[in-house]
Amino acid sequence: AFIAHVKIGKKSMVTAEDSALQIARNDPAMYRKLSVEIIELYKGTRDITILEWGVGSSCDMGLRENAEWILFGNYVDRQFVAVNYCNTWIYLKNASGERQWLYDGSPEAMNELRKLANIPEKKVADGRHLSYYNNGLVLADEGYKDGLPDGYRKVYYANGNMMEEGEFRT
Repeated sequence: AFIAHVKIGKKSMVTAEDSALQIARNDPAMYRKLSVEIIELYKGTRDITILEWGVGSSCDMGLRENAEWILFGNYVDRQFVAVNYCNTWIYLKNASGERQWLYDGSPEAMNELRKLANIPEKKVADGRHLSYYNNGLVLADEGYKDGLPDGYRKVYYANGNMMEEGEFRT
């Protein structure tokens, strides 16, 4: 019912005012309300409270402040969207802006979600691209051709150390 690219903000405990939640059968400590910045909405509404389920259990997603995710959720009593480890999700970036480059299919997934939501696809121009962390250090130096990685690529950690390098051919 809800799919969005979000940046995680503050997490707070579920309170007595959240009586609409039917959580009496579960431990309320396993839930957190999330404040999020919705970067791109694929399905659902922006006017919603996101509820993380499974906190402190084997179902804990590890949602941390300032990390970016694509979250898939289901409505709970039309006031909340519940997300948990067992739902579909895509981890995009940690709080420092580091991505999971080795197995990263997120650009393709985001373009597929954009197609389903009738949002224009974001094209990458041909040529060399430098991207940066918020601290000003280089995140990646990579080439593109026809919207796909092409040529030599170097990826760095937020501290400036090299994470990986490799060659792409289209």
